[in-house]
Amino acid sequence: MIFKEPGYDEFLAQEIQDGLDDAANGRYCTAEQFKQEMESLLTRKEQELQYLEGNVAYG
Repeated sequence: MIFKEPGYDEFLAQEIQDGLDDAANGRYCTAEQFKQEMESLLTRKEQELQYLEGNVAYG
């Protein structure tokens, strides 16, 4: 038997409606756009980490 949290059906219906509204209003990106954004973010974070690791003073 599967148990559901109270209000889950309403929550799910609202999330689905929000997604449909976003798509209808053009607020979405393609998988390729998302991949490029994530690669850019990861590259930037990697550079930040290397910078921070290079400036650590042990003592």
